[in-house]
Formats: sequence, C-alpha cells, structure tokens
Amino acid sequence: MYTKIALCSALIIASCSHHKTTSFDEVKDSLTLSQNLDDYNFDNSVLSLNTDLSGFYSAWQINNDISYYVDYYQKVLNNLSSSYSLNLLPRSNDEFEKDKYNADFSSLLLVNKKGLITRNSNLRALPTDKPYFADPAQAGEGYPFDYAQESYLYIGTPVRISHYSKDKAWAYVISNDKALGFVRSDHVMKISDLQAEEFQSYKLVPAIKDDVPLINNGSFVEYIKLGMLFPSKDGNILIPVNNKLTWIAKPKDVASHVLKFNSDNISLIANQMIGKEYGWGGLLGARDCSQFLKDFYTSFGLYLPRNSKDIANYSKNVIDLKEMSNIQKLEVISEQQPFSALLYKPGHITIYMGVMQQKPLVMQSLWGVRTESGKNRGRNITGKVFISTLEYGENHPYYHKNTSFINSVASIIVLKK
Repeated sequence: MYTKIALCSALIIASCSHHKTTSFDEVKDSLTLSQNLDDYNFDNSVLSLNTDLSGFYSAWQINNDISYYVDYYQKVLNNLSSSYSLNLLPRSNDEFEKDKYNADFSSLLLVNKKGLITRNSNLRALPTDKPYFADPAQAGEGYPFDYAQESYLYIGTPVRISHYSKDKAWAYVISNDKALGFVRSDHVMKISDLQAEEFQSYKLVPAIKDDVPLINNGSFVEYIKLGMLFPSKDGNILIPVNNKLTWIAKPKDVASHVLKFNSDNISLIANQMIGKEYGWGGLLGARDCSQFLKDFYTSFGLYLPRNSKDIANYSKNVIDLKEMSNIQKLEVISEQQPFSALLYKPGHITIYMGVMQQKPLVMQSLWGVRTESGKNRGRNITGKVFISTLEYGENHPYYHKNTSFINSVASIIVLKK
C-alpha cells in the first residue's frame, strides 16, 4: 500500500519562463516539484520517529584505544599523500611533509582531556586551512571536495583533546562521531570531569533557526545553526563564552524541548534548509548529504552519526534492496512512512518523503548528477538541498542511466518507533 502525499495542483508545475540561464542545466525536479514543504499534505497519524540524543556526549565516553587513532591518521596520510593545492596544481611533497610534521602524531593522547568546541569550526585532517583536492581534471573532483575536511563542529560540541600541533595553533580532537581532526586551538576549551558531569546533567534543547546570530550582553557569540544542541535550565542555555561555561538567556531561536515529529515542525525545519548550498564535510558551514540528515533529525531528538555509511548502519531495522529489480525497489520504498525512512547507496543518503503521482519523492543535499559526455561532461552541478524523484537529472541530455539513484540504492534505513 502506497503512503501518498498531496500537492496543491497549481504548484505542481513551476514556471520556467523566468528561469535564469546558467552554465549548468537545472535538475528538472527542482523546477517541476514544489520546493516548499508547506505545499505538501502529510498525514500526522503515520509520522513516527525513534529518538536518542545520547550520541551527543560519546566523545567523552570513547575508549582511548591509541590503535584507533593510529589507524585513522595513517589512512588520512595515505589518502592525502598525493593531492592538489589551492592553485589546483599538484602539491609539493615538501608542503605535505611540513603539514605532517606540524601534526605531531607522535604525541597522540599526550593531553587526553575532555573539551568543548567554543566556535563553529572546521575539523581538518591536517593542521592547515589549505585544501587537499584530488585531480581537479577528473569529473567530480576539485572544489568542493577538499579531502582534508573531516567535518564541521558546532559551538558546544563535546570532544576529547588528544594533543596540540607543533606550532600550538591547532588541537587534535576526536568528535562525538569518532571523527579525528584538527580544530583551531582557540576554538576548543578543556573542561574538568566535574564540569563535564554537570554539562551532561541538563536537558538538551535544539536550535530551530538556521544562520542567525547568538547574542550575549550585546556581543556576538556565534551563528546559530540547525543541528545545534544546548544544555538548558530555567529558561537559560549553557554555552562556552570566552573559554568559560556561561549561562545565557535562551534565545527565541532555540526551542524549550525537542520538537514534536509532525508536519508543521517538519516544514519549519526543512524549509530553512531547502535551497541551501552543498558543502562537502561541512565546508564553509554548508551541508553535505549526511550533515543535512543529521541536522534535520537533531531538531526532533534523534542524533544521527555524521557520515552516510555510519547512518546506514545506525538502525537495527534495515531493508536490503541490492538483489531487487527497480520495480521491486519502488514498491518496497513506497510502502515506507514519510520522513521515517532513509534511502542509502554507498556514498549518498536521502530522506524518503512519500509518494506523489505514483513516484516516490526524496529530500537530499547533492553536489551533482553524473553525465556521460557532452556539455558539462562528468557532472552536472546541483549543489544544494532539494526535493526530487528517484530519477533526478533524467532531463539532462547526457544523463548516466546506469548510475541513477534508483539503480544504485542499496538499502532502506527505518527510523520509526
């Protein structure tokens, strides 16, 4: 039985007459499907979600097995040893060795203290802001795929500090997603076990607005992002300000509790994210496919892992699609509950929205659609969060049918109660 969604008929087809021509062809779905969730009618009676925020503190509870750190950084070094730099030319071995030396991996776990991120921060594989690209002449490489970008950490995120770089400008930390990387040393503070225990004792409340300033006593603290969580008590939230844990009045852009999983709140959160730029590994504070999912569900009390592979292994309820035909896949996908199921293929993950006009819809953050030849050969850029069918990009004259999402979708991750 299909779970159907309705769309106001006047909004099904968006006018193309005023569409500005660019060097890339717009994915047809983003033009013909409404990109506003208010235009969709979801049945609240079928919306259901498991909730769990315990992973937020996992960096403080991780077993400090140094072999995990060693294996992690060695894989990173192998991946980055041959790369291209900011000028899109091959990086010199001297520059790579300089970054590796500054990382001082011989000092792993020398500090070994609990910490908190004090500013929204890039998590970098090596202590540098300079990008590590693969060969930009290859399709799907170059910007924004900076392989030194591990993740993006929000203010107040618990981490464990391993050690500092040789120049002391960077701290090597493990995040609550078991990702390892460097943050600016002035973007993280040490906290005691007692402070960590107090921090964990309060109720967590989520941000409900995106990219709005957080102000304390007339001074800017940081930009609030969807996906942030704050300890809360008596109408206040606890955050690090000037390297000190500080209670400030809860702003209106932060909820008093995790949101109820209903159509109004789903629209409230998703509509702020639809149209936002794609960002590999959270580059420039933007969201890739897994960061989009993580930030979306955090608002409703579910703290997912950071990368798509770990999300795919998160739920105990997983439906394997690999041996099914496309027709069988569509049938099984269409039986899922909207927003309570994720569709995964290796390297990419989406949110299932339901069925419209016998076509399953998904919401996703995507960089590009693979093409076979001709104009924009290799990738046609989408570069944003958008609503689509499972055959997004099929309008492109060189659409690569063999790698379409419906062909390669491997599993359904069920999140409902």
